[in-house]
Amino acid sequence: MPLQMKSTSKGLVFLLILLALLAALPARAQQAHLSDIVVTNTSEHLIVYFSVEDCYTAEMLQAIESGIPTTFTFYMHLYSKRDFWWDRKIAELEVQHTVTYDPLKKRYEVRLSEKQDEVLMMEDFDEARRLMSEVVSLEVASLDLLEKGTQYQLRMMVELDKIRLPLYLHQVLFFLSLWDFETDWYSVDFMY
Repeated sequence: MPLQMKSTSKGLVFLLILLALLAALPARAQQAHLSDIVVTNTSEHLIVYFSVEDCYTAEMLQAIESGIPTTFTFYMHLYSKRDFWWDRKIAELEVQHTVTYDPLKKRYEVRLSEKQDEVLMMEDFDEARRLMSEVVSLEVASLDLLEKGTQYQLRMMVELDKIRLPLYLHQVLFFLSLWDFETDWYSVDFMY
């Protein structure tokens, strides 16, 4: 009888240790995703608006505050939808938003490639985060490339560029690989 109790108590101890380990694991962070997607047009261009949500982790914020340049790359592909055939690619865009923090001047520098690499300086990190994660009025294609009455699809995604550090720093700053991300591809179908 005592042997059976030892076996049961070992199982119970194992179960308690397993539950304690599972409880100690950090909760899974929400995955970065696109939101507020709007596809519209001006008199000359097809334009898009969208933002990236849940893209900042504590590790990423710490790296930015340390002065490590951080770049979001936005990919957009515009297709003409065709039945019984592959869709025809009309336009392909890649834009980048880069933030760099200067700890001496205590300000953020945000560079937007879609605005001819315009550089914006600010002291407010919330404003820098907003600029980094929003695409506003981006010209995707000229309306001359589109035909009235045709169905189109705009596909888009965002990725955080991998940080490239010298080899010896990768061993010290191994945590930086934990904040690499990319969103799924999102698509918007519309008729022009």
